Amino acid sequence: MTSIHPRTSWGGPAAPIGHPTSGAKLLVVIHHSYRPHRECGVALQRERDDIKGMHEYHVDQGWGGISYNFLVFQSGNVYEGRGWGRVGAHTVGRNSSSVGICLVIDGETHAPTAAAIDGVRAVIAEGIRLGHIDASHVRAPHDRFKNKVCPGQLVKDSGLIGGAVPQVERAAAVAPTPTLRLGSGGKAAPADLYEAVRELQRRLGLPEKYRTGYFGDITDASVRSLQLQHGLKSDGIVGPKTWAALS
Repeated sequence: MTSIHPRTSWGGPAAPIGHPTSGAKLLVVIHHSYRPHRECGVALQRERDDIKGMHEYHVDQGWGGISYNFLVFQSGNVYEGRGWGRVGAHTVGRNSSSVGICLVIDGETHAPTAAAIDGVRAVIAEGIRLGHIDASHVRAPHDRFKNKVCPGQLVKDSGLIGGAVPQVERAAAVAPTPTLRLGSGGKAAPADLYEAVRELQRRLGLPEKYRTGYFGDITDASVRSLQLQHGLKSDGIVGPKTWAALS
């Protein structure tokens, strides 16, 4: 298995980036960076600096940080962007239902190396094993959803686009979202807990004015109602089964 360099290895923030999400995704969106373009053999520090530069640019664009879940270089090195269980900012309308993987090349002028292709496939296989990507997923190019050249014709010709990688043995279930209950969150809470409550309120369909990041009485009543609808214990506690129902 290709090892994934963690976010902190390239100088990224220790706290997770983006809203939490759960459930196995049926869609993997393949991107290319266009710039920078790095050939195989560049120094490891150069790769790390490239990702940090992309992260800072994406922050400036108001996207909350690096927009891709994972990034793969021509060397085959794989880096964590937002990682597993986090909503990306890479494909409008598909961010919460997909995993975004970016090849750090110009896919119009350079084909991905065998090492890069193996890196992408290894990330997907790991996602299936951990329960973050469905084994029957589709790998689609970014330009299917937006009028872009991304990920470039040479990437689309590489065999990365299309059907799923073979089924692999799954690990124990992963819980990418915290257990929430009345009183959770609030602006004084850790950022990931605050964002988790916001994501819960979004999935419940609460109006924007009630998406406060604090688990109050209105959120509690909505959770209990949803639990009843799905035949779950109506206790207001948002654990794995309730998150699954919300997915």
